[in-house]
Amino acid sequence: MGKMMKCGMNLGLVLIIGLLTSCQSDLLPTLGTSESVVGQSDANLSYLLFTRSAWNEQVVDEEFLVKELEVFLFDHDTHKLVKRKTLTLKDPVVHTPLETNEWIAVVPGMYDFYFLANPSSVVKNKLSKITTREQLKELEVKEGQWNNSDIPNKGLLMTHIQEGVYIPKGGTKTHPHSFELLKNARPVELERAVAKISLILKGEGFKDIQGLSGSYKKIEGVQIRNTTTSIFPFFPAKLSASKKSQLSLEGIVDGGEEFQIKTLNYLPEYFSGANEWKENSETVPYIYIRLADDQEYQLPIVSNYENSWKGVGIKYLEFARGEKLGLNGEKPEYNLERNKHYVHRIKLNKNDIDLELNILPWNYVEYQSDNYAEVKYEVPTLVIDDIDFYEDHVIRIHKGEKTPPIHFWLQSPQTAKWKATLTNGHNFQFVGADTGYAEADPIQGKKAITLTTRAVSSVLINQSTELYFTVDGKEVPLKVKLKSGREITLYGKNNRLKVQLI
Repeated sequence: MGKMMKCGMNLGLVLIIGLLTSCQSDLLPTLGTSESVVGQSDANLSYLLFTRSAWNEQVVDEEFLVKELEVFLFDHDTHKLVKRKTLTLKDPVVHTPLETNEWIAVVPGMYDFYFLANPSSVVKNKLSKITTREQLKELEVKEGQWNNSDIPNKGLLMTHIQEGVYIPKGGTKTHPHSFELLKNARPVELERAVAKISLILKGEGFKDIQGLSGSYKKIEGVQIRNTTTSIFPFFPAKLSASKKSQLSLEGIVDGGEEFQIKTLNYLPEYFSGANEWKENSETVPYIYIRLADDQEYQLPIVSNYENSWKGVGIKYLEFARGEKLGLNGEKPEYNLERNKHYVHRIKLNKNDIDLELNILPWNYVEYQSDNYAEVKYEVPTLVIDDIDFYEDHVIRIHKGEKTPPIHFWLQSPQTAKWKATLTNGHNFQFVGADTGYAEADPIQGKKAITLTTRAVSSVLINQSTELYFTVDGKEVPLKVKLKSGREITLYGKNNRLKVQLI
C-alpha cells in the first residue's frame, strides 16, 4: 500500500583554478607534500583548488561514498605525468556543502585530468609507479584486489576523465576561475567502475532450484556466466583480457506467500564483442538457472534494451536472443556497462519463464505499491520545422531564441509525475519556468515545453545543455521528427537532445 523510495548521497567535486602571484604566496595553505615546480616562480604558476561537496539525502549508501581520491595531471601532448595528488577525506559522509580544500600548483597549459576514487592499498602501490597516461589506462585491478564485502569499508572504485583542459594564467585566490568554465572542461562526475546486477526470482518453480537451502545461501543453481574477473578502471574490459568467470550467486530466500529469491552482485564492466546469441555461449554474459530436475534456462544479458519497446511488442528475451530488432533497428549488445544497475525480475511459471528487465541509472528511485498502476503516456515528440538540426541530436539557437515546443501526453495514473530536466540550468531555462523542470506536480493530458537561454555574464556561459524526460523518476525516450520526414529516438546518456548556443 505504501510507497518506498530509495535515496542516497549525491556527490559532486568542484575544481577551482586561480593564479597565485608572488606577493600572495603567504596565502598558500601548507600541504603534506611540496607543491613547488622546479624553475618556476609563483607568478608563473596557476593553482588548482580542489573542493569536495556532498549533500546527504536522508539515507547514506556506501555506494555513494568517496573516502580517498587520486588526481592525475598528464601533459596533453606528451602524455607524461606532471602531477599526482591524493585527497584523503577523513569524514566521507557530510551534511555541510563544503568539506575539503587543497591546492595543486601547475604551469599554465593543456592537461589531461584522470580521477580514481577509493583505491585499495595494492592498487595505490601500482599507482605510485605510473609515469604516463597509457600506463594508467592499462591499470588492472585483479580479483582479490576488489571485493563486494569490502565496499562498506572501502567504497566502490570510481573514475572520471577530462582530456584537453586548458589552464590559463589569471585569477586570484579570492576570485578564482571555475574549473568547469575552462576551455574543454566540465563538472567532475565520478562514475562507478563496476556494474550492479539484481535478480528477483519469483514463482513456485524456483523452490526446486538446485543447491537451495536455508534463508541465505550461495545458490549453485543460479549463476552469471561469461564475465571477467578484473576491473580496468580506465578502459573497457573484454573477455580476452581476463579469465572467464562462472559466478554462483548468494541470495536471500523468502518462502512466504509468494516464494522469491533476491540476489545482488557487483561485476566488472565487460564488452563481449559478440553480435549474436547461441546456447552455451562462451563469450556472451548470461544468467544461468538450473532446477533440481536438471531443467536449464539461459537468459542473455544485454545493455541496450529499452523498456518502452514493450509497448510496441518487442519483449526483452525476443530482443536478447536476436529474434526481434529494437524500435529503430537496434541489434542486441551483449555487455555489462559500468555504473549501470541491471534489475532482472524473473517469474518461473509451470511451463515457461517470464522475464522483465530494467536497465536503470545507478542513482534511481523505485516506487512500489500494492495498487501500482503502470504509467501510460505518449513519448515526448519534437518536430523540427524552422530550426536546423545538427548531428542528429543538436539544436543550435541564438541568445534569446526559443526552441520549437516539445509535446507530451500523460494518460494515467493520476499519481504519475512528468519531469523535463536540463543538465545546464544556469545558461538555459524553460520558457515561463525557472525551476529546472516543466512540472513538479502530477499532470494529466497534453503539455508542451520550450527552451530558451538565460541572460548571464559572458564569462559564465556554458554553450550547451542536454534535455531529458522522466516519468516517476525513470528516463523515457524522446522522439524527434526531422524536416526530411525521418524519425529518430533519443534516450540515455550521450544520446539525449542537446541545445547549443551560437
